[in-house]
Amino acid sequence: MKKNIVKQSIIGCAIVLFISTSATAMTQQSRTIDNIGGLGIQTYTPTDDSYLNSINEINGNLPVMNLRNGGTGDFWFAQIVIKFDLTNLTSDDLIKSANLNIFYYDYSDANPSGRSYNAYRFEGDWNEETIYADIAPPYSSESSSIAICPNNPGNWITWNVTNDVNGFASGDIANYGWILKDEQYWGGAGIPNAYCRTKEQGTNAPYLEIETYTLNKGILIGKIEQLNTQGALTTFNAVKLRCITFSPFSFNTYTQGEKITVTTDKIGILNTNFAFGLFTIAT
Repeated sequence: MKKNIVKQSIIGCAIVLFISTSATAMTQQSRTIDNIGGLGIQTYTPTDDSYLNSINEINGNLPVMNLRNGGTGDFWFAQIVIKFDLTNLTSDDLIKSANLNIFYYDYSDANPSGRSYNAYRFEGDWNEETIYADIAPPYSSESSSIAICPNNPGNWITWNVTNDVNGFASGDIANYGWILKDEQYWGGAGIPNAYCRTKEQGTNAPYLEIETYTLNKGILIGKIEQLNTQGALTTFNAVKLRCITFSPFSFNTYTQGEKITVTTDKIGILNTNFAFGLFTIAT
């Protein structure tokens, strides 16, 4: 009985804390919480997609784009370039995941199964009607994501570009799309050449799938570990954590190692050992 009274008192204190300090918290948060996550899951098709090659062809109107290493002398390279219109994303959208998907339908020469394809973020603008290798804009020196070619054609290749899309949404990074490259050296003949669909093909066109966080207000009470804050999100692991959420109402117990993410809209205590107060929980 005494334990229940203490627990109810703690919850009551958290609610009072929320009511008395909510006006202050709203002025401190860096993003408008009510608008975050409004997109749910959205799928985008490219505005531009093509591939670059060593003979400087313009390939933006083709139904196919290739991925191939340059081999000896780096002469036979084929590199995919792709871009999406993401102007509907704003700094109020917290991106949970963003995956670039391209359909691999055939190959020539050696089987490209298991080969690594790097995605690099472009740092300048371009369009598919004019781009070729010698005039392609510069791109980031660090790979944004690596994808592995499937064992067989007829499958999607997927790059996790969540960090880039978060930057696009926040306005910290300009969105010029990506260049995809096979950088595993091939020293002989028969360079693996993966054929992929473009938007011109229609069927199995490339797409970018973006999922935003679903948010809910809740009271968190308990022990946590591995606190990690990046921008508007704070992630931590539960040790022994209780959570009461509203709309809909629920009471949950997080077990050891379960990951919880909250936004900047939080009132209470949050440190490397303990969470207590009212938080906006991102799931």
